[in-house]
Amino acid sequence: MVFDEGIGSAGVTRGEEGGEVIRIGAAALYGGDAEVANAIAHEPRHARHYLRHNRFESDEQHGSEESVADGTPFGAGNALQNWIEGRR
Repeated sequence: MVFDEGIGSAGVTRGEEGGEVIRIGAAALYGGDAEVANAIAHEPRHARHYLRHNRFESDEQHGSEESVADGTPFGAGNALQNWIEGRR
């Protein structure tokens, strides 16, 4: 996991890096601890999917902004963020 101020999102995991490098961007830092934690919990879900299937495809269930602890990338990030914010 590395900080990359050059990405335009909170986090990204890229196939060309084999799913082995998780980049956390400046956008994750603007929302405080809970937003950083969300990105840190969210991106490994993508990395694990890539490492298992050697691709990022539409078969990965991404979840939605309302997902919480449902096994999706959004659900993982939102669950941790809710816990940090005292909502879980």
